[in-house]
Amino acid sequence: MRCYSKVLMQLGVLLMATQCGGVSPIAPVSPIPNTNPTEVALTTPQPLAPTAPLDKGVVIGILLTWGTDRPITDAQLYLAEVAPADQGSDLPVAVRYPDSPTTSSDSMGDFVFASLEPGSYALVLWSPLSSTLVKDGSGDSDVVFTISPGESIYLGAVFGPANW
Repeated sequence: MRCYSKVLMQLGVLLMATQCGGVSPIAPVSPIPNTNPTEVALTTPQPLAPTAPLDKGVVIGILLTWGTDRPITDAQLYLAEVAPADQGSDLPVAVRYPDSPTTSSDSMGDFVFASLEPGSYALVLWSPLSSTLVKDGSGDSDVVFTISPGESIYLGAVFGPANW
C-alpha cells in the first residue's frame, strides 16, 4: 500500500495529512504564524512499512519488470545470506529453503521483509521453475545489502527479468 503525505497550513497550525488506502489521519506538526489555508508540499509516495524492532531490521521495496516497469505481483522473494569472498567482494551463499527469510510482493509489486536478523543479504526472485538475483535500478548490479539492528532500509524500485 502506498501512502501520500500533504503538508497543510490551517488556522496558524502546520498539519500533516497522510492518505493510506482511503484513511486520512491529520495530526498537528507545529504552529505557524499564518492563518490562510495553503497547501505547502506533496511528498513522494512510499509504501507503508513496519517499525524495525531494536534487535532486528526491516527492508521494503517495489518489484518491477526490467524494461517495462510493470509491477511483478504475487512473486515469492527470498533473502540469500551473503558471505565475504577471499578477494574482498561479497558473494551470495545460498537460499536455505525453508529457513531463509521470505515474503511475497503484493498487487502493486510492494514487498516487506520484517524482523530480519542483522547481516548481509542478496534479494532472490523465486519460482518452482527458476530463481534469479534481483537487480538494482541500473540493471547492472544485484541487490545486496547489509542490515543492522533497528535499521529500516527502503530499496526503492528493484527489477526482475522482463519475461517474469
